Amino acid sequence: MQRICLALLPFFPTLPLKAIESVFAVRLAIFSYDPVAYCTAAKPVPGQSKFQHKWQGARWLFSSAENRDACGATPTKFAPQ
Repeated sequence: MQRICLALLPFFPTLPLKAIESVFAVRLAIFSYDPVAYCTAAKPVPGQSKFQHKWQGARWLFSSAENRDACGATPTKFAPQ
């Protein structure tokens, strides 16, 4: 990770190294789609950054606060198998 951040330093000379590392530290789960919507709407629905939950080192995005709360209560129920 340090090597990648150092390699990017010439492209972002004004950003501190910690800021560059944080871009790579938290990944988006399932390409930013709402995992609850796969079960309730039976189709992929894009998540919104204002409805997010961090679980297992990833950021999960949801299309509504209700979906976020449902997944937050039982994340293994909605996680990809």
